[in-house]
Order: sequence, then structure tokens, then C-alpha cells
Amino acid sequence: MIIFIISITFLRLNGSFISGLKKVNPYLYHENKNKSNFIFSLVDQTTIRKRIKSIVVTIFLFSTAYQAKAQTIEMGLNLGLIGTRYTVSQNYLGNSSFVRQGEVNYGTRVGMQASLNSLPERYKPRNYRLDHGLMLEIAASNGGGNIDFIEMQPDDSFLTAKLNYRTWQGELNILYQAKIDNFQLLMGPSFTYHTYRGVRNNLKNSTEFVFPQKQINDYYVGIDFGIGYRYEKLLIATRHHTNITAFGEETKSIPIAYNNHQARLIISYFLYKKKLRKKYRGLYI
Repeated sequence: MIIFIISITFLRLNGSFISGLKKVNPYLYHENKNKSNFIFSLVDQTTIRKRIKSIVVTIFLFSTAYQAKAQTIEMGLNLGLIGTRYTVSQNYLGNSSFVRQGEVNYGTRVGMQASLNSLPERYKPRNYRLDHGLMLEIAASNGGGNIDFIEMQPDDSFLTAKLNYRTWQGELNILYQAKIDNFQLLMGPSFTYHTYRGVRNNLKNSTEFVFPQKQINDYYVGIDFGIGYRYEKLLIATRHHTNITAFGEETKSIPIAYNNHQARLIISYFLYKKKLRKKYRGLYI
């Protein structure tokens, strides 16, 4: 819950700060920043993504090797609330045109999960020793994002076009679990495939969503990280999600690329549990 609230607040404040600067004077903001991008574009995203990929691969290989000693498997269902914000690769388009990220968009998520546990329940330590696990999630979700295009008019006023995106997607998550008592640290890669993508322009008097071309890719690889709390068969987790590979690409009509940032609140309930081994360190379990 804490990470979910912090993530939503960060997404809102970041967008509000940029919006506030540009509402005062977008052109002045651009000149003062010397045509540079803001926050997410100030750093070399390519380098960051390469490092994230290395971390994900390392954690995945470690957790996979460790789970070869798994003692039990649990399965269940999960529900989630998602807050999404699209960020942009640049803010200034030239010819007194600007682009900025819009408001946070909310969606829902439903799926199922399977968790491999390395230590039997009766042998779990109560002295805050670190334990490990691996959880796989398959889920379907809806969501989207908003992008604002601003153009300076001859009379020095600003015309704003709001693009509202809607998506449906299927997702596979592989999460490493570091467990200390009832608390868990979750981190791992995700694989997302969009089954539906649509966009709507508020300046066109139509409620119909049209195909956004490559503004949103068919699929992408991302990363999830967050914390959770396990109470009996219930796991409540808050996670942050972002893309590692390209989420969107530049097009002729929109010459910028989007990135996807999400805050997730997910409640998982485990319905089934099975022992994979009869013995643990020579003892019957």
C-alpha cells in the first residue's frame, strides 16, 4: 500500500509540476531548459535499461536455480487496481508545439498465480531470517494513459489536444520473493501483449477509439518491484511497473515515443497447496 500511494503521488506530482510550468509559459520553459527533456529524459535511458536488464536476468537465474529445491507449491487468484501514466521521450516538437504527459489513468487487473516455496511451513524461522520464493502470475488487465499536445496560436494563446489511450492486455510475471517473516520483497520481469489498443482525440467530436499504429507496441518486456505482506492465505502487495524494451515508437503523426509507468495494488488469495517433497533435510514434512 505504501509503494502504491508513493508511486501514484509521484506520478501525479511529476505531471502537475511539468503542467504548471508549461501552463504559465510553455515557450519560456523550453528556452530556460535549453530544449532539453525533463526528468525521465535528463538521464541516459539506454544505459539505465541495460543495467535493469542485467539485474533482472541475475535475479531470475538465481531464483530459478534456488527453486530447484522447492518444497511446496501454492496456487490461487488475484485482483488488482492499476494507476498508469505515460511519459514522453521529449517535450518540444518545434514550431511552438509542445507535448506533456497527462493525468493518471486507472484500470483493473484479474489473474491467477502459483508460488514455489523453499521451506516447509512448520520449519519456517521466526527470528527474521531471510527465506526465498518464486511466484508466477498470469493476468488480464485494462488501462491506458493520456498525453497532451500544446500548440501556440497566432494570438499567443495555447490550443491543447488531449489524446486518451485505452488498452487491454495479457501479462506474465515472474517474481522473485525475498521473505522475512510475513513481509516480502518482490521483483522480476514481466511480459505484456496488448490484445486491444485505441486512441481518442478530444478535439475531434467523437467518442470512438481508433487504432494508434505503433504509438503503442504489440508487446513489450517490463519489470515489477515492490513489497507485500502475507497473512495466512492472503498476500497484499504494492508494486511499481515500468517498461524495459520500447513501449511505443515514433510515428509520422506523433514524432515522440512513450514510456509506461504503473503503480499496482494487488491482492492475491491462495486456494490450493501441495507438497512437492516428503522429506526436508531428512525429516518428514
